[in-house]
Amino acid sequence: MDPVKYNSEAWDKCADSGDQWTVPVGPDVIEAARQGAFVFDLEEAERSGELKLRFSLPFSDEGSLEPDELAQLLEDREPLEFSHTLEEQIGGQTRAGFHITGLYEDYWGDSNKAIDRHMAAFVATLALKPV
Repeated sequence: MDPVKYNSEAWDKCADSGDQWTVPVGPDVIEAARQGAFVFDLEEAERSGELKLRFSLPFSDEGSLEPDELAQLLEDREPLEFSHTLEEQIGGQTRAGFHITGLYEDYWGDSNKAIDRHMAAFVATLALKPV
């Protein structure tokens, strides 16, 4: 699966079909893991306390992990993750007719996490679709 293409098509399809998330009855908040968090080896960071670059963006478990790492996730029945570029995430919302009226960043909330010492790990947009 190409996560960038999927994300773009999903926004367009939702907006065109009047999906419950795109019907203008109130603000929709779109939250996603910040793409920067996906470039680091977060498991290594938990062990060593240091952030080390490991992956390129956009990230996907299926395309970025080693086969044994992916197999372990599947065996453990963990959800697979993927990231988007900001252009695909926010640009996709605006191309689908949403107006970005707010942006919020957040942290894991654990000062022991290496990533929390350097950057917010999550971003949410407040996106409104005009009537």
